[in-house]
Formats: sequence, structure tokens, C-alpha cells
Amino acid sequence: MQPVDEAVTALRDLLLPFRPAPVIGLPQPSLGLADLSPRPVLLGGRRGLGGVTFAAEVRAVQIEALASYQVWALDPAGVDAALIDLTRTLLSEAESLRTRDLIRIRSTGTSAAGPLPDGSGWGGRAEFAVLFEYLYEDPDDALGLIASIPVSTAIGTDDPDAELITLTDHMIRWDGVSAPALVVRGPGSVHRLNLLVHAPGAGPAGPVRLLRTRDGDPPPGAETSLPAFLAAVSGPDPARRGASFSFPNLAAALAAATADGDPVVLGQPPAAYTARSLALDPGLVLPTAQDRFEISFPAGPLDLLDIAYLTAR
Repeated sequence: MQPVDEAVTALRDLLLPFRPAPVIGLPQPSLGLADLSPRPVLLGGRRGLGGVTFAAEVRAVQIEALASYQVWALDPAGVDAALIDLTRTLLSEAESLRTRDLIRIRSTGTSAAGPLPDGSGWGGRAEFAVLFEYLYEDPDDALGLIASIPVSTAIGTDDPDAELITLTDHMIRWDGVSAPALVVRGPGSVHRLNLLVHAPGAGPAGPVRLLRTRDGDPPPGAETSLPAFLAAVSGPDPARRGASFSFPNLAAALAAATADGDPVVLGQPPAAYTARSLALDPGLVLPTAQDRFEISFPAGPLDLLDIAYLTAR
């Protein structure tokens, strides 16, 4: 199956459970996808982010479509109620659906109820414009976008009892709709942040915050510089297990990171993404599930045309 076909199938599987329950004696509610417009985007290349080499290219495809639900009821009032409930449910789940790669959903309207030819019931339609992102690999048996990396809990020491943990990449997307925090919980370690960013101009206003903390501890104090933050919380035996530091804006965070290859041109129409890498040296050790590291953009969504992919390793 081709990636676009896989993406359409994944989108349909995501939206199908929202169909209303069938009414006995009437047709099964249906879901159709029309006006399909696939576009390849993002993250390709055998180099990989952060210098990690993958055996195959990592890709994504975005699908724009019109999702159309056909519902049936015994009378027009039943159709209207079913359409209202369907629309309310889908739109209220928009944030949850974003975590499953449905980047955008918008109601485009409903049709007036109409009778079935045999007079047994009434039908109506609700339509939604959607944008869905589907990640995939070119087939080479690659590790893929999510790479497993062995990390020692005794960074910088010769401790023979050090535990070797497998840390999996964590990735989040910030855009003009939302900017959820990237949260990494232990046990594990984080030693690098990778950013792939398309931010026209200077980037959006608002700080980018790094936070290392532990559940149940009081709010940590803020450091005035990145070196001070790392000195406080890095390594196997940090001075403190809680601290924060904020870059004044996304542009400042990018400036503090180093170039990670040439700009990557993605999307349709094409847009240049800047690849940057920020070392956290000697690394933030998170020994338990209560320990966490977070990078966030408290100001909320980015500017309309800005997109940022963040990966913690």
C-alpha cells in the first residue's frame, strides 16, 4: 500500500468511530472522504535529526479532505439532533484528536433533513474540513523517526553499577493552533534538543521555557542563563533537582542552538525549515518516573504560519 493510501485509511479509521449509533430499520450511518488533497511534508533524509543516521528516509504526508457523515433518523427532529450531537462531539474532541495527528478540523455545515424514498425515515449530512498528518518510513527496515538510544545513568562517572537505560526520542509539534509542552519523564536522560522550525521573520513573541522538576517539589527557582541552568540540574549528581530557564523568544532559542545541516525545504507551497541542535551537557538525568524535563511555550500557539518540531534525546 502506498503512503497516501495508508494515510487515507488511517484518517478514516480515526473518524469512523464518531458515527452516530444506527437506528433499527434504517441504513447504517456512513462516513465519506471527498476533495482529498495529499501533500508530502517534513523530516526527510538519511542524515536524520541530530546527526542520528537512519537506514531509511523518514517522511510524512498531510491529507486535506472533506469528511462527510450521513445520518438517519425516524423524523427530521431526530436527524437535526443527531447532526448537532455529532458536530458538538467532534469539535469538543479536537484537542484530543490533535494528539493522534488530526492537525485541524472545522465544521463546514449540515444539510437539511430529507426523506428516504420508501418513507421509512429521514437523512441528513454533516461535513468537516480536516487536515491529517501521517508519518511513515521508506521501506528499509529503519529505526524510523523514533530512535532508541542507550544512555547510562552514571554520566561522567566510572560507576560499575550504573544502569543502562534505553531512551526513546520524544517529539512535539508547535503551530498556529496549539503549542503543547514537550515533557520527558524518567527513568532516563536527556542530552540534546533538536528543533526543526519554520518561523518567518523573527518568530512569535513569548518565552521558550526549559524546566527540570520533580513531582511534589515546590516550584523551582529561575536561572538567568542557560549555563547556570545546566550547572544546577545536569549530571548524575546535580546541585538541585529543580530549576528553570527561559529564552526570551523562539528566535533566541534558535540562536543558542547550533546549525544541524542545511535548511530543509518542505511542504506545498515549499517552505524552508531551519534545523538546529542544542546540547544539554553533561545531560539531565531523570532517575525516577517522578522526575521530568519540560520545554514549553507558555504564550500559547505560534504565529499563523509558524511551525516547530521539537525532539528531546
